[in-house]
Amino acid sequence: MRSGLARCSESVLRIATPDGPRFTVVDYKTNRLARGDLTAVITAPFNGRYQQIKDDFNAAIDSLREAMSAISTSTSGLRAGSDEIAS
Repeated sequence: MRSGLARCSESVLRIATPDGPRFTVVDYKTNRLARGDLTAVITAPFNGRYQQIKDDFNAAIDSLREAMSAISTSTSGLRAGSDEIAS
């Protein structure tokens, strides 16, 4: 199963020409994502072939957020275990 990020990248590559406001929104949101902002979902209405880009981008954000949450939970568990061992 491909990740949301892979699907998003493929969708963006399929539509190579900038298309006014839609391209600007995707560009802005991908820049926010690149800076680590996992709340940068696309909420602007898209239609037609651009809806797939929006869906894939938002799925990628969700996947990354879930992965970071799992890492945080695991790290907290490890920290608690090591604190217990240390005391």
